[in-house]
Amino acid sequence: IRYLQQQGIYEQIYNNPFLGKGLGYYIPNIIRSDNTKYLYELQIPALIMQIGFVGFLFYLLFLFYPLLLSLKNVSKFNAILFIMVFIVWLGNSFFNPYLFSSPGGIAFSMILMLINSDLFKVHYEKN
Repeated sequence: IRYLQQQGIYEQIYNNPFLGKGLGYYIPNIIRSDNTKYLYELQIPALIMQIGFVGFLFYLLFLFYPLLLSLKNVSKFNAILFIMVFIVWLGNSFFNPYLFSSPGGIAFSMILMLINSDLFKVHYEKN
């Protein structure tokens, strides 16, 4: 089923690459669920299909900006670790249709809370 979704989604991206088809758009002949017709296992490509590459770029900036701000106070090792966790979290969007839902938001919030906790911050000594 993922292969059929991929073909349909990529075709729609090709037809509307910059601005997409609009939030909530779904492919009429590729419906995963009658309750949430717009929900696909391939969340990132489906999001690009809906908001286009321009919207997706803004979405990534919205996600990465707090992460990058938070990483300035952690060691390089922890920064690399958290970036890897974030990439794995985003990579799950190719297998998990619920990444950009409430549970996915909670997972992202937990990543940011961990980064901002005193446990991972670098403490500089003042002379």
